[in-house]
Amino acid sequence: MGIKELLSEMEEIQRGTNGELHVLGYLLTMYDHTKMASETLDSLVANFGDKVFETRIRRTVKFKEAPALGRTIFHHAPDSQGAEDYLSLAKEVLERLDKSTPALNESKRDFVVVAGGAA
Repeated sequence: MGIKELLSEMEEIQRGTNGELHVLGYLLTMYDHTKMASETLDSLVANFGDKVFETRIRRTVKFKEAPALGRTIFHHAPDSQGAEDYLSLAKEVLERLDKSTPALNESKRDFVVVAGGAA
């Protein structure tokens, strides 16, 4: 439901102020090995195909601890699976941007990453 609402907002932005806004990818957050998360992933892939990032941001208590301490995940727990997941996402984003560089340079497009929780 959240993705539908976000896409609706994006369409309004495209019509109103930024016609060059495009989705770079869809990111699954709060991922764990449950049936609900698996069904959410299947639905994302069925609807958005290769726009779905390979990276999944897994659930970890470190994400709750970091802001409580006023720190990023990279400062609080740089070796945690959460930090690893976000580093993996950063690499994937850079790869996608690199592939779209000619289009990006020609059209000066703006990109957005859409994230949604698995549960």
